[in-house]
Amino acid sequence: MSGLLEGKIAIVTGGAKGLGYGISRRMAGEGASLLITGRDGAATERVAKEIRDEFGTHAVGMSADMAVKEQVEGMVQRAVDEFGGLDTLVTNASSLSDNVLLEHKTDEMLAATLNMGVWGTWWAMRAALPHMKKRGGGAVVNFYSIDADTGAWLHSDYNINKMGILGLTRSAAVEWGRFNIRINAIAPTGMGQVFARLADEVPGFLEAATANNPLKRAGDPEFDIGPVVVFRHVAVHHRRNDKCRWWPAPSRIREHTARSRRDGKGGNMKFQPDFGGSTETHVSYEEISASPSVIKILSGALDAIGERGVRRLSMSDIIEASGVSRGTLYKYFSNKDDVLAAVAEFVCTGFENGIADAARGIDDPVERFRAVMLFYSRYTNENSPDRVFEVEPQFHLSFFRTRFSRYKAAVANALAPVFAHLESLLGRDIDREAYVEALVRLQMSTLLVPATQSWTDRWNSSADDLETWALGLARVEA
Repeated sequence: MSGLLEGKIAIVTGGAKGLGYGISRRMAGEGASLLITGRDGAATERVAKEIRDEFGTHAVGMSADMAVKEQVEGMVQRAVDEFGGLDTLVTNASSLSDNVLLEHKTDEMLAATLNMGVWGTWWAMRAALPHMKKRGGGAVVNFYSIDADTGAWLHSDYNINKMGILGLTRSAAVEWGRFNIRINAIAPTGMGQVFARLADEVPGFLEAATANNPLKRAGDPEFDIGPVVVFRHVAVHHRRNDKCRWWPAPSRIREHTARSRRDGKGGNMKFQPDFGGSTETHVSYEEISASPSVIKILSGALDAIGERGVRRLSMSDIIEASGVSRGTLYKYFSNKDDVLAAVAEFVCTGFENGIADAARGIDDPVERFRAVMLFYSRYTNENSPDRVFEVEPQFHLSFFRTRFSRYKAAVANALAPVFAHLESLLGRDIDREAYVEALVRLQMSTLLVPATQSWTDRWNSSADDLETWALGLARVEA
């Protein structure tokens, strides 16, 4: 395995049996430190020892019932105490009541199913949130089921539970994206405990469940389902080529396009022709539709720049790097300069929309400041120049020089309520422009000299001292 989770800390609930067992093994094989939980504490400890012996990674077993809030919260705290933080939460634990018709299901059956599923997932996610925020982000992988889509026979309480988890997943994905916490739900058809039990107890279940699968089999927990969980943790990194890490993930481009449509601005994008060292020569661009092909072209263009530089870059290089046809490239762009201008505008617009999204809906000024600082730190880290800067430094310098004012404006808008709060504490106006410029210059400097972890930690925790700093300044000047 390739060590995709080296240095990451994860909890896998129900991690000693069925799907959870395979997921635990896969994540350990990729280098994660694991807290494996379940109601059978002895089983979790056996699996943890097996993982330590086989993979040489840190693994701890713990008895925890997802239907008991105190045990769920204790589980999260145990991971933090044991390993020093939390990056990933995998809420695999589930339960299935007796297979009876809806009219024969009891209130107790429904309550038990919801406690283990919706409530347990709710408690675990909320307990994990502050620890993931401290780490600058994280990932939650919840478990849904196609039974909820089909209204599976004899599973009414289970279906209600899984639909509730899906709703929770969607809500958290929308609200916690500003903290760089990715929330996903998967619905694996794998040989987990419930699936295996049904295969044993219900004649013909396995054949019916796998009839439409091309391979005519259920997924293997370790080799089919485990890699999907690993992918959901590292998905954003896999969407960027390592040679152009400063390019925002394609998903952000698609999200921006969707926002433009919702905002009534239409589905097309207007590329501003001010890329490069000169702002005197302007080339007009037709509005073009934001399609997957455009994303491939622009991402491929950055890859090609990292290999050849801007001066030697040709349209043929972009075609080869992006994998699109010549006709597709020329459908959207007439020449190399068009592509470069589009690349620059995408990057800048991605920052503007990203920092606005990070601050949106947060009324508390300290938490708003924290969200903005976390976004900015993550954005700079993920968009570090790497090979592109080495090959074509002018590409970066021209970009930042011509868009410096837009970066400052985006930060100033996101922090406006924070500044108003500080001014109320100080009893006077502060120089907002100077403060914003200092922040932007600090972050841009880390693109040239990468920030150390201690510097990043100080940056990310700066909100903790925001009000103290302001009040201290007021006393000094008084």
